[in-house]
Amino acid sequence: MDTFTTNDLWSLTGSRAAPCISIHMPTHPAGPERQQDSLRLKSLLQRAEEQLEEKWLRGASAHKILEPVRELAADPHFWEQRGAGLAIFVSPDTFARYRVPLRLDELSIVNARFQIKPLLALLNAQDRYWLLTLSQNKVALWEGNREGLRQTPVKGLPESKKQALNYENTQRASQIHSATNSAMGSGKQAAVFHGQGGAAETAKEEIEQYFRLVDAALKPVLRNAGDPLFLAGVDYVLPIYRKVNHYPQLVTHELVGNHDHWTSHQLHEKVWPLVQAHYDRSRHEAAARFRSLVGTGKASDDLRAIVPAAVQGKVETLFVDRRAHVWGVYDEQTGTAALHDETFPGADDLLDVAALNTLKCRGSVYAVLSGDLPGTTAAAAVFRY
Repeated sequence: MDTFTTNDLWSLTGSRAAPCISIHMPTHPAGPERQQDSLRLKSLLQRAEEQLEEKWLRGASAHKILEPVRELAADPHFWEQRGAGLAIFVSPDTFARYRVPLRLDELSIVNARFQIKPLLALLNAQDRYWLLTLSQNKVALWEGNREGLRQTPVKGLPESKKQALNYENTQRASQIHSATNSAMGSGKQAAVFHGQGGAAETAKEEIEQYFRLVDAALKPVLRNAGDPLFLAGVDYVLPIYRKVNHYPQLVTHELVGNHDHWTSHQLHEKVWPLVQAHYDRSRHEAAARFRSLVGTGKASDDLRAIVPAAVQGKVETLFVDRRAHVWGVYDEQTGTAALHDETFPGADDLLDVAALNTLKCRGSVYAVLSGDLPGTTAAAAVFRY
């Protein structure tokens, strides 16, 4: 499996050496269709070569630029590890391939830019999250997406409550002994705790002090993150952490139980349904907001209005049909977008243009199926102002 990151996105979209060949296809880690994946890639490769010869390059040049893909299709070692989808990008100065955990529709397009819209579900506010596993004996911060989790080193993060409160050097018994001696020397009555109530309250205060140190260590890491934070821990410690937390994206849903010895795979398997539900709620709320603003000038499903707004940084939230293509040209001098029925050298997929510019300006992009679009076209946007 390969990782597709925001840096990969900007690297691909920064390439303007046409022609840009984009090949997407579903792949099969197991099952009888697994044997057909290489043949499917060869078929898409042939379609790309035909497009090149028709509008872009002569036969020999078209054959040569696709040679890396031809070699990939014939490489048995490459096919040993595969995800749910494969995306390949080729241009005169680029060759990149990504085996991703996202099922991709078959696509073979030659254009002035790469087609990246189907991969947007791997980026932005679609699946990234943090997980904080908490117990009195262990604490860890994990960064995750739909592929899995990896533990994130955090400077100054306590290893445990014992280490955080430095029990080795400051035993509670010594503290009580000192307090008793001090009280006796001053003629005052020493404090004495009876029953379990006092001990329980003291234990709770210690956990709270421990979690304040955890929260302080996390602040520099999470300060500009913006992604949701999920908690995992036994039921009585989670409310204590929520009390001291300062990260505004801490979500309500949590994993309850002791996870000290869980692997990253086990944690991801349990938390991912919560992450999906969280983002589904966010998407539904964004769609409802779009519908409430239609007709006010603060939302639109007209690409001729959306593309200029996205380029100018005015799009707060954008929905695009990840399977659709709307060809056209955006004129930077006039700030207008013209739509066309089919592609041609120099045309862009205006859905990609809108999505990329929204991401560059820190907007949210939802690349969804047509049934999840809140408007009547292949795009819908809520404007910042």
